[in-house]
Amino acid sequence: MNIKDDMIFEKSKDAIERTGSDELLIFHSTVGKLFEVNSVGRNIWQLLDGKHTVGEIKEILRKEYGNVAEINKDLSEFLNKLLKLNIINN
Repeated sequence: MNIKDDMIFEKSKDAIERTGSDELLIFHSTVGKLFEVNSVGRNIWQLLDGKHTVGEIKEILRKEYGNVAEINKDLSEFLNKLLKLNIINN
């Protein structure tokens, strides 16, 4: 999917999350898939609340991590992966 800055995503009601020190485990109870994300993915996951646009998430990540080109690419790939696993909805 072509991810646009004005899109808003929300976590699936079937997603169960467990946090560790720097990582996050997300389990989709309906399809039985487990997804592990790093600290950046964990920060993105927390912002997928149905309120933040992709553009807002990018801006938050830019302030924290700096690398604009890498953030855009990684965020788009991450969201597409979550969409394919039905862990988020738009």
